[in-house]
Amino acid sequence: MLTPAQSVLGAIQGLKVAAPDISTATIVGITCTILILLFAIQPFGTTKLATTFAPIVVVWLLFNFCCGVYNLALFDHSVLKAFNPSHAIQYLIRNGEEGWRSLGGLLLAL
Repeated sequence: MLTPAQSVLGAIQGLKVAAPDISTATIVGITCTILILLFAIQPFGTTKLATTFAPIVVVWLLFNFCCGVYNLALFDHSVLKAFNPSHAIQYLIRNGEEGWRSLGGLLLAL
C-alpha cells in the first residue's frame, strides 16, 4: 500500500514545477482523492481499472518518446553512446573492484 501511495504522491508533487504556488495541503488532498478513487474502483475488477488506464499510459509513453526524440535531435544525440558496452568494460577495467561496487549503487538507483 505504501508504494502506490508514494508513487502517486511523487507524481502529484510534479505539479509544483508547473504551479510553484500550489500548497502542500493541496498536493496531499489531490493524492488522497486519487488513491481513494483507485481503491473504490478496484472492487469492480482490475480489468476495468487496467482498461481505463491503458489508453492514458499509451498516450503518456508516446508523449515521452516524442519528447525524447525531439530533444535528441535538437540538442545532443551523443548520449546514445552510453549504449556501447565497451564504455562499461573500460570503466570496470579502469576502476577495478571499486567499479564493481559502484554498480551496486547504480542498481539501487534504477
